[in-house]
Amino acid sequence: MTQHAWKLVVLLSVSLAVAGFPARATAGAAGSEKAVTLQLGHNSHAESFTGKALVNWAKHLADTTGGKLKIDIFPQNQLGTNKELSEQTALGSLDINVQGMNALVDYKVEQGYLTKVPFLFRNTNHAYSWWTSPEGMAIVKKAESQRVKVLGIGLNRMPRQFASKSKPIGAPADIKNLKVRAGDTATNSALKVLEAVPTNVALNEMYTAMSQGVVDVIELPLDYIHDYSIFEVAKHLTMSNHTFDVQWVVMNAKKFDSLPATFQKLLADSIEGLAKDNNARQEANFKDILQKLKDKGMNVISTDRSKWEAIVPKVIPTLEKTWPSTRGFYDKILAMK
Repeated sequence: MTQHAWKLVVLLSVSLAVAGFPARATAGAAGSEKAVTLQLGHNSHAESFTGKALVNWAKHLADTTGGKLKIDIFPQNQLGTNKELSEQTALGSLDINVQGMNALVDYKVEQGYLTKVPFLFRNTNHAYSWWTSPEGMAIVKKAESQRVKVLGIGLNRMPRQFASKSKPIGAPADIKNLKVRAGDTATNSALKVLEAVPTNVALNEMYTAMSQGVVDVIELPLDYIHDYSIFEVAKHLTMSNHTFDVQWVVMNAKKFDSLPATFQKLLADSIEGLAKDNNARQEANFKDILQKLKDKGMNVISTDRSKWEAIVPKVIPTLEKTWPSTRGFYDKILAMK
């Protein structure tokens, strides 16, 4: 279990009294309050570790309140793109959304792009430690000027890896001149430093693109590589762990303020249990999916990450010009122990 799964920081000025989901998290939660049903949108598959953890969380809230606090969950971007989920939450047409920290950008916080820089964060604990540090939390709190309330941070995501069609990628030099399915600006900038060729392909078209040679490499978390059957068109899987991220839980501020105090406290107190559940599922799911990909015949390659990390200083000047407000943060993140 990663360290931060046990010490989730909740940004509501509400101290956490419990870990996990107790039988009754908040005294009086099933009292005289009127029934409330909240809508939650997220971008993970319904059967993913995060999808299942959110269902478990909703069940806990309903059980604790005698069915008075319910959450209807809409997975896999059913209600819109990632950006649209953020916008809907700010407007109040959606009550809660769960996404990676890059969603900060949707709330006019440019420093959210930091989470997308390949090889900047060494592991999930590093990413979590940054976003919950005083400087990281100051960035996160800026989002609350956009009519949202940050309930908490700390739901792990799987790190991203490279899957290649024919050429094994064991070192940075191996990706040179290969066509890589393009991602965000930070990822594309890193790929250019590596002398790879970022190539635009939609997520739902990447299987065909790789099978037809439009791209040679895709970079995605293991669950996406498995769920989109990339193992059928890619021979090699490089465990580069090049991007680490955590997810946050964000709620419309007006909706939160309209809830009874007992429901507000229950939501706050239960976030730690949600993170703990999500992260335990993620850890087990990572091992399970990696084994499944091996069983499907993928050649799993270990690589020296320190050689890849050497590209970060070369990428920073370009990113600081693109996103001026990120200036100075890269060195601070790299220096964290």
